Amino acid sequence: MPVITRSGGKVTAIWGKAQIRDEHGKMHALHVGDLVKTGDVILTTQNGIVRIANEADPVAVSKPAQPSDTDRVISGLNQGDLDVAPGAGLVGGDGG
Repeated sequence: MPVITRSGGKVTAIWGKAQIRDEHGKMHALHVGDLVKTGDVILTTQNGIVRIANEADPVAVSKPAQPSDTDRVISGLNQGDLDVAPGAGLVGGDGG
C-alpha cells in the first residue's frame, strides 16, 4: 500500500482503478483532478498507476505540429483549390 511521502499534488492521470483513504479512514474513488496531500494512502488495482503532478512543477505545453505537405494538399482539395494538388498521370502523346 503506497503512502504519499512527498508533497501532495493534483491527480493528472489514472490507469486502472484507484481509491484514496481520507483522514477519517473511509475509502472513496480517486478521480483525475483530485488533490492528494502528504500522508494520503492510495490503493490501486493490480498494475494500476496514479500520476500526481506537483503543483509547483511547470506544466509542459506542446506547440501544434506544423502541417506537412500532405496535410496542406488535402486541406486545399477539401476547400476546392485544385491547383494545390501535384500533377500526376500519363504523359500526353501518341496513345498516351
